[in-house]
Amino acid sequence: MMYQSSPQPQHAATSRGSLTGFGAGGHARVVIALANRCGFQMRCLLDRQTAPQTQSTLDGVPIVYEDETSYYANLERELHHDHPGATLTHRQPEAAICVGTANSTAVRTSLYKRLSLLGFVFPTLIDPTTIREHAVTIGNGVHVLGGSILAAGAALGDNVLINHRVTVEHDCIIGDHVHLASGCVLCGGVQVGSRSLIGAGSVILPGIRIGKDCVVGAGSTVTRDITDGRTVVGNPARQLLHSQAA
Repeated sequence: MMYQSSPQPQHAATSRGSLTGFGAGGHARVVIALANRCGFQMRCLLDRQTAPQTQSTLDGVPIVYEDETSYYANLERELHHDHPGATLTHRQPEAAICVGTANSTAVRTSLYKRLSLLGFVFPTLIDPTTIREHAVTIGNGVHVLGGSILAAGAALGDNVLINHRVTVEHDCIIGDHVHLASGCVLCGGVQVGSRSLIGAGSVILPGIRIGKDCVVGAGSTVTRDITDGRTVVGNPARQLLHSQAA
């Protein structure tokens, strides 16, 4: 089965290649636009849903309904057809995680790990309107949406998702697979552990440490450290009684 890339909009930057998107929900529309602004063309969107589907495209990008292993095998066959003897192991197809986060980063984390084992690689996509100061380090597969600020000395791990207008102040350390939702502010020296979710409009005060697998509810103000696996909400943020460590 051959897959056709979507037409590239005229406002796109100079092409840096094509991406396969994984996920075809609402967040995929955001990633399609981000990829285009970063000079990539979205080849298709892969969706694992098994129920009958009527939608064939999303914003002009074809949707393929199959799991990633089958898709990878089809890519191998395409490559071998065009270039006999070549393998994807050497070519390393580029991918983008197009799944958003509801109450947990678990799906994005699992998908990133599975695709990495298959041989996919993940370009980092940073919107051109992002302010990126000096000495900022960024991992693989990071997505930073428009209007965000990455201040001097900030460090982002792999597969971090930063929504629109997020501020990551100086010397913050963000672990792998973290999601910083729209409009949140991390003051200087904040540390966020792997797989944590910081809700929209939240404020994390300077020097706070947030553990792994934590959730900070939207609009919260975090004034003290949070241990692994906790969910906190409010101003000041307090732990939910039913919150349990992961």
